[in-house]
Amino acid sequence: MDSSDAKDEALVAKDEKITFCQRLMGELVHSPFSILESDGANALDIQQSFAPHPIRAVACVKVFAFIAALDILILDLVLTLDNRYFYMAYLSHWALGFSVVYLFLSATNSLLSAFDKFPIQPPAGTPTTLFIRTTWALFLISVLLQILATIMHWILVCLYGPEKDLGIIDYMKHGGVLTIIILEGFVINRIPIRFRQVNYPIAVVLLYLVWILIHDRHTDIGNPNKTNTDQNSSDDDAIY
Repeated sequence: MDSSDAKDEALVAKDEKITFCQRLMGELVHSPFSILESDGANALDIQQSFAPHPIRAVACVKVFAFIAALDILILDLVLTLDNRYFYMAYLSHWALGFSVVYLFLSATNSLLSAFDKFPIQPPAGTPTTLFIRTTWALFLISVLLQILATIMHWILVCLYGPEKDLGIIDYMKHGGVLTIIILEGFVINRIPIRFRQVNYPIAVVLLYLVWILIHDRHTDIGNPNKTNTDQNSSDDDAIY
């Protein structure tokens, strides 16, 4: 192949690239978990996106990531000696709980692939299995909740809140697990994000906002983990 032929092929490939608007419209037309890409011609490789090669090595890394996040959750619960019933009131713990479930499902995908039990590639235009769709949705939910919990913790609690000693669990809950989720989902798994999938994490965030409103306006629970010396203030009810 001479240089002119190579240049012509490069121009054709460049012309075939879709624009941002075309990609967006394509994602709006397809279902949230469609394996079709935005151009409608190519299909997502489910195996490489959720249980990539080398299968056994990836499975080991995923199991380690799941155990690490689960250990943080268990240790945090064990060290919560008082008011354990209030544990899941916090956004950070919602984020940690969703992350642990996602990492478990993701590790299960790779373990199934290691034993040749991973679902086969569905035909283009047909939905993936419920297990894959659940893993996909939980990844998006975990990423968004972890980002929100991390930003709110370091700004509202550490920067503007009262001084407190931070331990390894605090760092892992507010940055460590987020790093694990991002590396596991985007680098190892290479899970794509579809525009219409943002409805799922937004729904969870709205659900948490409803819980905050109910807690603040319609209950007398307060925040048993905080004590407010100002009787005219309700800052001790903050549960971010």
